Amino acid sequence: MANRQLSRVLGQRLSLPLRVGGLSAFTASHRSVSAKVKTKPKSRLSKMNTKKTVQSGVKASPSRMCSDFIEPPEIDISQKSEFSLPSQNTTESASKNTDSFIQRFPHFPGYEHAINAKLQEMIAVDLAGETAAVRICQTHLFFYPEDHVVQEILQEEETHYDIMTQWATQLRVPHSLLDPIFHLASVAMGGFTALLGPKAVMCCHAAIEEVITAHYNDQLREVVAIERAISPEADTQDAHTAGLQPHTDTTKDQLVSFRKTVKQLRDEEQHHHELGIDHGGMDFMGASILYNAVKCACRVGIFLAKRL
Repeated sequence: MANRQLSRVLGQRLSLPLRVGGLSAFTASHRSVSAKVKTKPKSRLSKMNTKKTVQSGVKASPSRMCSDFIEPPEIDISQKSEFSLPSQNTTESASKNTDSFIQRFPHFPGYEHAINAKLQEMIAVDLAGETAAVRICQTHLFFYPEDHVVQEILQEEETHYDIMTQWATQLRVPHSLLDPIFHLASVAMGGFTALLGPKAVMCCHAAIEEVITAHYNDQLREVVAIERAISPEADTQDAHTAGLQPHTDTTKDQLVSFRKTVKQLRDEEQHHHELGIDHGGMDFMGASILYNAVKCACRVGIFLAKRL
């Protein structure tokens, strides 16, 4: 029994290196045989495709040698798209950043010059408009000297002209370059509507004052927006800390005074519009045509006065 067990142990120990040696010999022989096998030459199309894939930086593979198609990478649908809509928190933070920028913008050096330039532009347009309104009323009174409605309108328009002249003198606003043309146009409009009759005169005033009222409303919105931008709500202490220049009380007072002036003029121009309508400004044949034509002429005048 002892001899049999010893022979079995020795047989297992001797067979192990034989098996390992046989496996290594088999793999070595397989490599030598595969090295001797001649591979088929690649076709011209496969060479071109392989060259393209190598140049494009994509590792060539047998499945990609036959075409230039490159499969798209796998997409993880669990990740959010790059072009997804912003969340509500992102929108709120963006609006807060915009508000803070608007509040800090007037504190930068030189902002007062920008505000004065805007006021000068507004005053130049208003002065040209009030000058034309006075000339139209004077032309109407030349044909109808006893018209008490035109007399009332002229009296208030002359007051408006004086107010705008004071503003222009204070801020050194020059007259419009088109002032001579506006003079001729206003006299022509006044004379043409006067020849059509007293109701046409009222229609002319109603149309003019509607456009002027809307124009003053636009100016009020702009002035209020500027006032809010430089209001004390924009923390002046933070502006000093950031090295910015705080606004001065002079600019603030000018804006408040100009806003009150424009509001007063707007209300009186609206009253002139109502006077024209109440006194038959739309009670004749062709009133709507004349009304729209006068409005169009006034809008063209405002457009030109803003640019010259």
